[in-house]
Amino acid sequence: MGRPHKLVADEATLDLLRKLGTLQPTARELASAMKVARSTMEGFLRDHPEAREALEDGKANGTLSLRRRLLTSNSPHVLIFCAKNLLGWADKTENVNTNVEISRQDAESMTDEELEYYIRSYASEHAEKRRAEEASRGDA
Repeated sequence: MGRPHKLVADEATLDLLRKLGTLQPTARELASAMKVARSTMEGFLRDHPEAREALEDGKANGTLSLRRRLLTSNSPHVLIFCAKNLLGWADKTENVNTNVEISRQDAESMTDEELEYYIRSYASEHAEKRRAEEASRGDA
């Protein structure tokens, strides 16, 4: 006769695993909540498919609950997060050639308004590029 098992796959344990699963626990957190060693918890789940299924059911319900709360949020930040992570959306990056050079002759033939527009556009594009480079380096 060996030692009694620390965990038994009874209905109370399965219910507890379902409830804990909703919190998406790590293996370490789950073992701690069940007051056993991580290796004991892993062995129990390996040897008792009904326990593993109860935990997975709890995790699925927790994920569904979280997704429901995220998608019903009124926060634009949360909605953007959901769009990127749940729907696969991504920020669009455009590469614009800012190395456009004009000759002195072209510049002389421009009206003052055209030349001012060109200078402002060129300066704006380079300022944006510089800010993006600084942000990617963490200088901002």
